[in-house]
Amino acid sequence: MILGNDGAGLLGDGTPVVIYAVLGSEDWKADETIDPNWQIFSELVPATMADYVAVPKCNALPIPEGLSTLHASLLGTAWLTAYRSLLTKARLMPG
Repeated sequence: MILGNDGAGLLGDGTPVVIYAVLGSEDWKADETIDPNWQIFSELVPATMADYVAVPKCNALPIPEGLSTLHASLLGTAWLTAYRSLLTKARLMPG
């Protein structure tokens, strides 16, 4: 198993992307973080410490303008931790 769940890089056409680390079930249509079968890279699939990484199209997100590749690569797990803490554990609701 290749470790690593955060990452950023280039698509085949040169588009810079950040890798969204959460993988939901193929048939799950809601928030992946509440999918009972969700996982992050390196739990069940090889991950981002590889030289090349293949991810589902929905997990390759354009890097926001003004954000370096390095900083973008660190967003995945940090975002997931904050999101789960606020919306799942603290039950923060929109509005």
